[in-house]
Amino acid sequence: MKKLKIDLKIGFGSLDIGARDPIAGTYLGRYKSVFKGRGLEFDSYRQYGPDDDAALIDWKASARSDKLLVKEFTEERNMTVFFLIDVSNTMILGSQPKLKCEYAAELAASLGYHILNSGDNLGYALFNEKIVSFRPPERSLSTHAELIDTLSDAQNYGGNYDLKPVIDFLLELLPEKSLVIIISDFIGLIEGWEEAVKHASSKFSLIGIMIRDPIDRSIPAGLGQLAIADPLGNSTLIIDPNTIKPFYDEEARREEEHIKSVFLENGSDFTVLQTDKEFIGSVIELFESRGEKWR
Repeated sequence: MKKLKIDLKIGFGSLDIGARDPIAGTYLGRYKSVFKGRGLEFDSYRQYGPDDDAALIDWKASARSDKLLVKEFTEERNMTVFFLIDVSNTMILGSQPKLKCEYAAELAASLGYHILNSGDNLGYALFNEKIVSFRPPERSLSTHAELIDTLSDAQNYGGNYDLKPVIDFLLELLPEKSLVIIISDFIGLIEGWEEAVKHASSKFSLIGIMIRDPIDRSIPAGLGQLAIADPLGNSTLIIDPNTIKPFYDEEARREEEHIKSVFLENGSDFTVLQTDKEFIGSVIELFESRGEKWR
């Protein structure tokens, strides 16, 4: 069975290092501080210190031990996080050594590892115009292993693209206030997707992560005539890139801005990642920005 070239030793450091890696630790701290758990749960007692608030003293426990004791609490993590990962035809394309689908897979693998290590539930769905592969949310490292295997299987890729029915599926499946992360190039959107994002934003904490190849955003200058194929059909067209470049670049910019505006206007978060650049800094920046917004 053919496997895609998914490099799981990039991103936030080796998956074996996890949160002990300095960059991974920074990211994990951002995730846990921005996406709060359900509350606090009792962890242990410790002796009262001069900097502690006297209101925290547990007088019954202190009487039994003949020492002033205060309760220590830890954050109770039980969030539901769900990845929607685009595996349609356009995700297999790219002008860089790393295809968009490979870049997206490495991003999802890195995010998923740290989400599970934060004590949250993780589920995912790979989709094109329908659900290709699905795993319900749970807190298990086997979820991460299965995610990697599923993303590495070339047979899961291809097909047309339709975001709306997949979002409608999640609206019926996931509890309110789940964190839903859509990883997609958002190319080939079909009518009705804006309303679907609006509904999802009202029920979930929604993040859109757009994965774009440089050629999705701008035609390189100085190229000769090219034959291009329709990724959603079988037609081929001969073009002069220098003639259409201004129109192509402007349309690509307008499309990105519209998609971003739909997410932001509905109170959701959005970022664009490009396959010739590392994703670490952009993801941390996204989470920091979210933290500022909800502070």
